[in-house]
Amino acid sequence: MKLWQVFAVVALMVMVFTTGWFVQQAVNDRNHTGSWNDSAGRGANLEFIALNPSNGEYARYEVWSKDGRAMDVYFTTLDGLRAAQNGLPFDHDPRYSVLNATHARMDLRLPSTTEIYEIVIVSHDPDEVVRISSSADQWGLPLYLAPVLQAALVVLWIASIALLVLLVFSISGYRKERAGRS
Repeated sequence: MKLWQVFAVVALMVMVFTTGWFVQQAVNDRNHTGSWNDSAGRGANLEFIALNPSNGEYARYEVWSKDGRAMDVYFTTLDGLRAAQNGLPFDHDPRYSVLNATHARMDLRLPSTTEIYEIVIVSHDPDEVVRISSSADQWGLPLYLAPVLQAALVVLWIASIALLVLLVFSISGYRKERAGRS
C-alpha cells in the first residue's frame, strides 16, 4: 500500500465526516412542539401553538380530538390570538384553517418572516370543551426532506465506519510494505 493511498482514505474520511456533520446539523435544526392532554374551549380556555419564523418558514401542524368532539383550528396572527382569547371576532387564513373537524393536519409555508403566527384551537360548540393532542414541526427546509436527510445520515455513518476499517487496513498494508523494503 502506498502512502498516497493512506492519505486518500484520510481525505475521504474527512469529507464524509464533514458532510455528516452538516447533515446532522440540518436534522437537529428542526423544531418540534406538542401537547398530549390539553383542552380547548372558547375565549380564555382556547389552546394555541405558536409558529415563530425564526424556527423556519416551513411548518406542519396536527391536532386530534381525543374525545371525538368537533373543534375549529384557525391559522392567524398574534393579534388574532389576542382577539380570540377575549372572545372577539378575528381574522384567519382559511387556506390553513380547518373547521368542524375531529382531526386537522396541515403543511404550510409561513407567509412572512417577521410576524409570529398562531394555530388557535377552539371547541366548535361554544358550550363544550374538547380534549386534544397537538403537535407542530418547523424547519428551514421543506419538512418532507427530513426522512431523506435522516436516511442520508445513516448512510454516512455506515460509510464512516467502512472508511475507518479501510484506514486501519491501509495503514497496516503501508507498514508491511515499508517493513519489507527495510
